[in-house]
Amino acid sequence: MKFNTLLFLVVLLCTVTNAQWKQTSGPTGAIVELLATNQVYIFAALYEHGIFRSSDEGSTWQEVNIGLPKVPDYVTYNTLVTYDKYVLLGTNKGLYISKNDGDNWLSIGDQLYDKNVTTLIVRKNKIIVGTYWGHVFNSSDFGKNWSDIGNLSPIRINTFAEKNDTLFAGTYNGVYFSIDEGFNWNPLHNDGMYSQSISDIIIEGNKIYVSSDNGHGVSVSTDGGYHWNSIWNKQMPEIVYSLKRVGEKIYAGTTRGLYKYDKSSSSWNYL
Repeated sequence: MKFNTLLFLVVLLCTVTNAQWKQTSGPTGAIVELLATNQVYIFAALYEHGIFRSSDEGSTWQEVNIGLPKVPDYVTYNTLVTYDKYVLLGTNKGLYISKNDGDNWLSIGDQLYDKNVTTLIVRKNKIIVGTYWGHVFNSSDFGKNWSDIGNLSPIRINTFAEKNDTLFAGTYNGVYFSIDEGFNWNPLHNDGMYSQSISDIIIEGNKIYVSSDNGHGVSVSTDGGYHWNSIWNKQMPEIVYSLKRVGEKIYAGTTRGLYKYDKSSSSWNYL
């Protein structure tokens, strides 16, 4: 997957009440590649340091790496997802699951012949994973058995997004969509897209937002991908690693930090 939260050089906590950022007392001096949350914990994947969790909004952190590959054993953390009681971690060495909030981890990707899991999504109690070489696998029993259900090879799959019964895949060759849970894929109308290298996707009503990691910022389509408009300012960083929607706000993680999109004024503000 893209470097989902590379913009965070240290673990940050957003205090919503006063819209300020505070540096936590968590693991310092490391790059936070991924963040995920459930009802109890914040989970952070730190480059060359492993997985940490916090139960007090980031004030203190605990290392939780039992069962994971030793770091820094050339491990790349690609995607981190929480679902129900599970925490799922996709790496370049396979897929791992924790059923107890990270106390220990189990490898559930041994059957995957492409073990570089770049993205995943859980739909209808099935895990769907995308890989570096464009393979799509699913499991209906949370990793005990896997099926090779789709193929975009050799296109790397960077991210998944969903809207109702449609699954979208952002790749290094544009956006694809599937209406049968990933078995068959068709390209979205990518010809008018400003960049084919898609790092992230957000679906919001009839709008599709895509970010690019090769110099074209963020674009949006309001007609299912037939037409695209850039909503990125040329003075802003050209490379965008990630998009996140929090409530009505959209955040973009870039090479120079975090930006927030103001829809009413169609402008971006640096945070």
